[in-house]
Amino acid sequence: MKKLYAIAWLIVCGLTFTSCQSETSCKPDATATRNPEQTKSNVVYLHDIVTKNDNAQSQFNSVLKENQLVLVDYYASWCDPCKRMSPVIDTVAKQFPNVVFLKVDVDQFSNVATGIRSIPVLRLFKNGKQVYSQPGGKSQREITSLIKKYA
Repeated sequence: MKKLYAIAWLIVCGLTFTSCQSETSCKPDATATRNPEQTKSNVVYLHDIVTKNDNAQSQFNSVLKENQLVLVDYYASWCDPCKRMSPVIDTVAKQFPNVVFLKVDVDQFSNVATGIRSIPVLRLFKNGKQVYSQPGGKSQREITSLIKKYA
């Protein structure tokens, strides 16, 4: 009976169950953690710029090469600390329109999220080179200070 209540609660909360036989047959819902209308122009989701013919790694590298300062937020749609970081990053992005904030879903793009052992992780790239990497949630003040240090 407890399982029935748990399943009902998950359905009411909007969660779904999926069964995946292989990595390619089950992809996470790309819109699970955001509302597209809320996305700012300098906040870029990797799954929004990768098409079926594109290679995620090459698109990732392209964003790093084409922009002087890129803050990469590695997240997962099921991660509560990651969900709490999202509005913080959106707020900071408004303060720094010249910085690109790239969001990478580690479940969807594991090949891009190499070396990630826990999430969320923020990595800052300046002129294509990584200058900062730290796991765990950060406050608006911490992220602002980090960007100012390398800007």
